[in-house]
Amino acid sequence: MRCALAPASALLLLGCTTAAQPPPPTARDLAPAPPTTLAIPAPAASSAPAAPPPEDHTFVEVRGGQGGFCARTEQGSLYCWGGMALPGEMARHGHDRPVRIEGLSNLKGFTILTGGVLVGWDAAGTLFRVVRDDATKPFRVVQGFRVAQPKPEDIAQYSLGMTTPGTARIVAGSHDCLLSDKGEVFCSLGMDSTDAAFLRVQAPPMRALSDQECGMGVDGGFYCWNLDRAETTRFGKPVPGYGVTLMPLKGPVEEALVARVKKLGRQVCARRPDGTIFCDDSLVDRKLQALAEGKRVTRLFASAGYNLCVSREDGVSRCSCSFERPCGEFEKTYDVLPTVDASLGVAVRPGNVCALGKDHRVRCFGAHNGGMLGDGVSRELERAAMVPGITGASEIGAEDGVVCARFGTTRVSCWGAIANMVHVPRQDLVLPEPAVDAIEGGMPLCVRGAKSGQWYCRNRSFFLGTMKDDFALLVDTSGAAVKDVTVNVNNGVGIAVAKRGGGAGMFHYEGRPKPLRVEWFDPKDELANATYLTLFRRAILADGTAVFPDDSLGEKTRVPGKFRAVLYAARCAVDEGARLVCMGAAQGPKVVLTEVAEVDTDCVRTERGEVFCFDRTATKKGEVATFRRIEGLPASGVVQIARDCGLTREGEIYCWGSVFALGDREPIQRTPVEIAVP
Repeated sequence: MRCALAPASALLLLGCTTAAQPPPPTARDLAPAPPTTLAIPAPAASSAPAAPPPEDHTFVEVRGGQGGFCARTEQGSLYCWGGMALPGEMARHGHDRPVRIEGLSNLKGFTILTGGVLVGWDAAGTLFRVVRDDATKPFRVVQGFRVAQPKPEDIAQYSLGMTTPGTARIVAGSHDCLLSDKGEVFCSLGMDSTDAAFLRVQAPPMRALSDQECGMGVDGGFYCWNLDRAETTRFGKPVPGYGVTLMPLKGPVEEALVARVKKLGRQVCARRPDGTIFCDDSLVDRKLQALAEGKRVTRLFASAGYNLCVSREDGVSRCSCSFERPCGEFEKTYDVLPTVDASLGVAVRPGNVCALGKDHRVRCFGAHNGGMLGDGVSRELERAAMVPGITGASEIGAEDGVVCARFGTTRVSCWGAIANMVHVPRQDLVLPEPAVDAIEGGMPLCVRGAKSGQWYCRNRSFFLGTMKDDFALLVDTSGAAVKDVTVNVNNGVGIAVAKRGGGAGMFHYEGRPKPLRVEWFDPKDELANATYLTLFRRAILADGTAVFPDDSLGEKTRVPGKFRAVLYAARCAVDEGARLVCMGAAQGPKVVLTEVAEVDTDCVRTERGEVFCFDRTATKKGEVATFRRIEGLPASGVVQIARDCGLTREGEIYCWGSVFALGDREPIQRTPVEIAVP
């Protein structure tokens, strides 16, 4: 939601915070803040061998994990891309091209644990992990691991018991579990701290691990284990806390896995030594046979969600989308991996596939987000860029990846990518009235009739339908038109309205009625007299008090004052003096910007036409939110902002953040692109 505000004084960047009356700006407030970015060098790993030469790009293994992908080279170095935590970094970041992991070299194998923790082992079976001492320290490479073998009395006391240094020689791994040369299984319990322990699974000797918490025993049996202290059930059999159970299989198999199937639950599927495949359930088995098309299968694997996949002797890899209906437009990516050789391996994550061909190169396709393609092309624009082909725009709106522009009162055009997945080509909308004088949002979009003053909104489910009759009148519970209100839309929640004279309510999408009826707050609710309201119950009350509900730190704040607008994520509000005041610092609310002219979501525009956007939230008590200035805007500045876009006096539109806001790029890479190894 945006709000145009009155001017005040000079520009300022500092910090933010608590719940007392905000102070007037001081000389210290008006001083520019020092830069906050620190470059943390990657610490040298004394325990690992020297890194191989940079031209080592012959890949022999590829895996996907939480946030990204990694590929191992023939010489044992590891390259990762997407959202990964690298040595020297304080947190996980998106990496648009593969980055070699310093301190991990001469590896013979690796896996990516839950939470994105990298684990690799060398020819001697020595384990190396990318972990951190605690949340205040950078990630680093450490050698070795600790093992927990809880006794029944330990489990009863919610304890893992004493841990001991691991001495096993690791030779393989899959997902959260490691396999030793003696068939022992060690599984991570999901922590990334230096001292995190691995559970010694009390299973018979294993010869191979599957993607789930299961493995093939030396005795030919297929075993699954429980990594929780509470008893669970697998395939109708009880499995005690930290225990193991034998799964039923039909005859000798080479590999097996547990696949999740909608409405059918978990199913065991397996590949026999002759390359034939089967699943326990007959419906799932027929789907699996259809994927194989009579070819010999060389690999079984499960992709994200409910997809089951095979790699065949002819180099083709295929995945099912659903056992109930054909693939949707976005899911077609998984139906047949398009023109890509996956002879040596394939890794699948939600929205992306990376395949390793017999030429030892890795190629990826799927969603353009978080650097998952590894092609070096960022989905995010650091600097603002002009939207091509737009001139003479009067107003802009944006929400959920879709940008809309109003040209005068008779034309509204929208473009972008819904949720950064479904492409929306630029198109003019059929308006509910001959003329509209205001717009809000993008996906969904609300417009105000110039003559009636009534608001009409497009429900998110209407957007991909016909261009006619998509708008529905926004009314209150008594049927009267909602007038003189501020409107705030959010694609995942609904529409919030607040009357300027007091009185607020919400429309939620679940019911999807026409017309769109607003449910007003009960008069006893303090938000009933809100004059400014977000869908996450942040509000400005009629007396000017700012209300912030519980945040990640468990704090709920009511800040007295004369405020006019609040931000979405940052615990900040704009007062009548056009100052951006943030909460959280020990000394109380703090002025971080002045001369604020407009607020939209988590960005603010100053009277000078500059734009500052929320950059980082406070992660502990006493910290304050930080903002970054958007570079690349024209010298004349912008006169209106909407999400990550700004409108100039000349009617041009500049956008930062998602490149799909420019309307010149598909959100889905449908043909494979090779990872851009430096």
